[in-house]
Amino acid sequence: LSQEWSTMGLGEDPAVASSPDRNVITERITALLLIRMVAWLQPRGTFPDLSTTSICRHILVNPGSWPESVTDDVIDQLKNYVFKIVSGYNDNPYHNVQHCEHVTLSANKLLDMIINVPGGEPKPYTYGYRDDPLMQFVQVFSALIHDVEHRGVPNRQLAVEDDDLAIQYNDQSIAEMRSLYIGFSELLKPEYERLRNVIFPQKDDYLRFRTATVNLVLTTDLASPDRAQIGKSKWKEAFGDDYETVERRVLKEMERRHSMRGRKAAVVQQAGNRRMSAHSIMSELSLDSQVMAGTA
Repeated sequence: LSQEWSTMGLGEDPAVASSPDRNVITERITALLLIRMVAWLQPRGTFPDLSTTSICRHILVNPGSWPESVTDDVIDQLKNYVFKIVSGYNDNPYHNVQHCEHVTLSANKLLDMIINVPGGEPKPYTYGYRDDPLMQFVQVFSALIHDVEHRGVPNRQLAVEDDDLAIQYNDQSIAEMRSLYIGFSELLKPEYERLRNVIFPQKDDYLRFRTATVNLVLTTDLASPDRAQIGKSKWKEAFGDDYETVERRVLKEMERRHSMRGRKAAVVQQAGNRRMSAHSIMSELSLDSQVMAGTA
């Protein structure tokens, strides 16, 4: 949780470094899902906000805020489910168990970045997501199952080869359909009955959970023109501008910042070569910033 977005899973600290050990991955993902479950089950307003840090800190200080329904037996069922899904990831070069871990940790990190806005900064409008713990649970859960049993072969190739999965899913989002089938067929087994009863007190809760999970996992089929168009249409409905318009703005800003960083690095290098004074360095950087501001 303390890692920056760009360094997720990197470093040598065993507490945060990526691991090929499926038991370690299971423990980590179970913990994240458990926190999302607690957020969903407790009455609104129990926690200062629904970020991972706030929930954990509140429970440590107030142990009584732990939901009575989340017993050791329920936790064991959740852990067994996660291990089963993690074990279903094949040893592919990319779509493997470490990819599962990285995507799940990243999804939770993104969730926290949306919820936990630094002090003084305006909170962006999230269309209810910031205060919707069930949808937050969906995001982490979907990340867990999104590539389970992936064969490491693109959907298009599976369709060209008339693979059995292509036949079964009519050439439509083949790998994603398979992962959804595995994720839900496992969750609905009798050995997870108590877990399901705790997470979904009402039938409508499960239906909302399933609908959102299906939509989210299918959205990961980036090669599907139809799915991409649906995503872009939803983006425009929510944010007003076409996705491409916003994307161009983001890329332009990224290029500007990259150019600034490169310029600053060059000035520092020059300072080392020419032994420039601190005043000279600041003058060059200041002038450079003014030029960039005038061209942005």
